[in-house]
Amino acid sequence: LWKWQQHCSRECVVLHRFSITETALLSVSRFAGRGDLTGTILEAGRPVPDKTLRLIDEDGVPVAPGDTGELLVQSDYLADGYWNRPEETAAAFTIDPDSGQRIYRTGDLGRFAHDGTFVFLGRRDDQVKIRGYRVELREIDAALMQLEGVSEAACIARKAEGEQRLWAFLVWKDGRASAPAVIRARLRDLLPEWKIPDEFHSVAALPTTLTGKVDRKSLRELAAPTGSRAPRTDDFDDVDTGTNSYQQTILDVWSRVLGRRVDADAAFLDDLGGSSLDALEIVNEISRVTGRRLPLSVLLELNTVRKMSGYLDAHPERERTVIALQSSGSLPPLFCVSGKGGSVMPFRALAQALGSEQPFYGLTYHGIDPQALPSTLAALAACYADAIREQQPEGPYYLAGYSAGGLIAFELARQLARAGHTIAFIGLLDTSASVERASPWKYYRKYAAIVRRRPAAFLVRLARAVGWRASRAAQWARSGKWPPLPERVENRFYESLNLQSSLQPWEAPVTLFLARQGTGAQAARRDAGWERLCGATLKIIEIDGEHDTILTSDVGGLAAAFSSALAKARG
Repeated sequence: LWKWQQHCSRECVVLHRFSITETALLSVSRFAGRGDLTGTILEAGRPVPDKTLRLIDEDGVPVAPGDTGELLVQSDYLADGYWNRPEETAAAFTIDPDSGQRIYRTGDLGRFAHDGTFVFLGRRDDQVKIRGYRVELREIDAALMQLEGVSEAACIARKAEGEQRLWAFLVWKDGRASAPAVIRARLRDLLPEWKIPDEFHSVAALPTTLTGKVDRKSLRELAAPTGSRAPRTDDFDDVDTGTNSYQQTILDVWSRVLGRRVDADAAFLDDLGGSSLDALEIVNEISRVTGRRLPLSVLLELNTVRKMSGYLDAHPERERTVIALQSSGSLPPLFCVSGKGGSVMPFRALAQALGSEQPFYGLTYHGIDPQALPSTLAALAACYADAIREQQPEGPYYLAGYSAGGLIAFELARQLARAGHTIAFIGLLDTSASVERASPWKYYRKYAAIVRRRPAAFLVRLARAVGWRASRAAQWARSGKWPPLPERVENRFYESLNLQSSLQPWEAPVTLFLARQGTGAQAARRDAGWERLCGATLKIIEIDGEHDTILTSDVGGLAAAFSSALAKARG
């Protein structure tokens, strides 16, 4: 639409009318000038007066404001159903018991913007789950179409090696395709990392259906087979064979796992499109062939073969607990302690959203020898304090932590303060300091309440959780490579530290970022037990999402709140 508008005068007004065959007109949006068309998604507009639009999640529950859901239309003016198809009619149309109006379940996905306008995000069938995130394929299509030289584009999801991967198909105006690394770099300005496709394929034309829509089924048939990936040579013409003692070994491991020739300076995520399962297999293979143990999240910092092999050469026995998610920037660095799993990978989206001027380091116990893990909260905090001082010898320090990692960050800050350093900021991401959380009865009561209110939803979520764990176990069993020790003992390790009862009160500059839906820290009490520890210095900011999604459901909102709190702390 933006391209069409370039051929019209600046006074031209564009009306976008969103309608469905079963419902007729639903909403209208008005674009009065070229500047009104921004972003990758075209707003469908405000609902017309005789239609009520609602959004629900997979369990039929209304979604929170701003969240994506399936569109329901309620009105007196809907189709009666489908001719001679009673089963399809019964599945799509229902009656509202209060008003008597008909309700149509569209199968379309969307969300409501802050001003009440409806944003169409594609079909429910086009929504897939990639690395734990829900992804709308049409949003990726729209971003691909913004790339210079692209005339047509479509994205599909296909399962490969046990997980969903994204394939992008591109038609180029002049037939000259950009390299995958260049495409990824451009997409990084338009999409978060988990929405960037793993594979890019150039085609002469996209297949279409009889109605002129992109035929994604045919595209899936064009995609590579779902077996082991064949080596590809489209990303790099010349391959660096390595120079130091580890480099050829690391090159062999990366090339074997990724199924392609690997350049020594190609970035794992940005250039090679590596996934979390690839990362797990790489660190396991490196441990097997070299005897050196690296944390999974090290691939965020040592993200090329040259960097990883250089580090192993220069630090033959060093434990690695500080991972740089972003090392450049003019602002004071932020050190963030990982949650129970020990991985700092969940912080990557937040680190990117905070901007290029904010250095961001993750703290993890994965780099510590499993036989030498600290046995107390104070000992682990002291280990982290030494690692931080190597990176930044003097304060003021800006610290943070997610979930149980917030408890460690609090003790870490106390130790640094006692050593004479200034603590400017402690940001706790949905962390509870309440000793009440240790009681299992609270969880039993919480889940019992969920079962009473929404039994079907509870069973669906339980089935998904069991299925996910069974899927991972099957993948490990097929490969014969089981997860590294930290992933298997993470619960025992953090629980053995007895975190909540080990904390000592002091007046700390704590900002508590609470998940608004309240399934984590907020489920215990409003202050999550922190007032007894830091008193009047406590500040509380509510963030959209639940405990498990606070780092992903609204990264922009979380980053804005974090940036504001950090700016105030800097004065």
